[in-house]
Amino acid sequence: MISVIVPIYNVEKYLRKCVDSICNQTYRDLEIILVDDGSTDGSSSICDELADKDKRIKVIHKPNGGSTSARNAGLAAATGEYIGFVDSDDWIEPEMYEVLWKNCIENQADIAAVNKFINHEKSQYRDILHVLPGIYEKNDGVVVKNIIYTEDYSERGISPNLWDKLFKRELILLHQEGIDERTKFAEDDICVYSALLDADRVVIIDAALYHYRMHAESVCHTPDDTYFEKINLFYLQMKKIFLEHKDAELLMQKLKKYMLEFVLRGINYSFGFCKHPLIPFFVPPYEILKSNNVKNVVLYGAGRVGQDYYQSFHTLKSIDVVAWVDRQYEDYRKQGMPVDAVESIVKVECDGILIAVENTELADRIKKSLIELGIQETLLIWQKPKKVIEGVEEEFL
Repeated sequence: MISVIVPIYNVEKYLRKCVDSICNQTYRDLEIILVDDGSTDGSSSICDELADKDKRIKVIHKPNGGSTSARNAGLAAATGEYIGFVDSDDWIEPEMYEVLWKNCIENQADIAAVNKFINHEKSQYRDILHVLPGIYEKNDGVVVKNIIYTEDYSERGISPNLWDKLFKRELILLHQEGIDERTKFAEDDICVYSALLDADRVVIIDAALYHYRMHAESVCHTPDDTYFEKINLFYLQMKKIFLEHKDAELLMQKLKKYMLEFVLRGINYSFGFCKHPLIPFFVPPYEILKSNNVKNVVLYGAGRVGQDYYQSFHTLKSIDVVAWVDRQYEDYRKQGMPVDAVESIVKVECDGILIAVENTELADRIKKSLIELGIQETLLIWQKPKKVIEGVEEEFL
């Protein structure tokens, strides 16, 4: 049996789609545990309604305690040999747990992981795996080299998410129940990274079977004056785990870089500069823009990189952003950003189109789509975004 745990807090808008996607799995031997973490909307009654329709569903109603508390409550009630998690505003493909289970059984793996789709209101795209699909043993060093970052530090490493994986029961119990329930920041990372390091065998599958929903409600709009307390609690727990590992030196090197990113982002989060960063994290490629005589630029991308580029251009006023576009422009408009549809750029006069994304493969896909739209390739500009911290990393680390 697989126990699927769904922590729930005020998600009545999305809950039915989430649970239906679990109930409709091709793998039928499921125990579905809905943990209502003190919801104040209609989520509680929806949980009970769904349980009446499918006897595999168990419902736990508890006072609000946060995601770690909710997951622990679900684990305490779980009886399956394998454990999975689904966030209550997401959904999964019908074959997800069958694929994960088969890979665990056939490869005698402790953890199996799949890829995901990123879903906006009217569009979706497949995420890019930065670690090659395969079967990895504890002693081959691949997993530890790809914790947090890839081996060359160029990309994020193995996904730190609980919800795109299936775990052996004993392994997840050991690593999830040890998390301090006061933790309100990167809870998944603590559990997943420690479980990955402890697993004898891990399988990574290049099949996008999980749908991660991006919506305006998930964006930070208000200051968080406890941000630094949160990341400190996270750091202390990760530090303890990493220092006990035989590759402690490598792991601590990665953790220090990770924390440096969090600290810099915290300057924006803690003071409420989430939509318009006080200190942009990513720095635009000014040298390339200057060498191409770009004065009027179209900015493609309104994610983290695009927002930082836009803020930098707006602050320094050295380059004029004549248009800002993104495939998910409607979502960003709801957040108050002046973002337009990608197709609008065919009518805009500019010196260059700056693609504001981190990943090389995604940048190549965007270039191809723009060329198909009739844009001259000579106008397209992309450079792997430089982070502010790269100037101080060597000395700091």
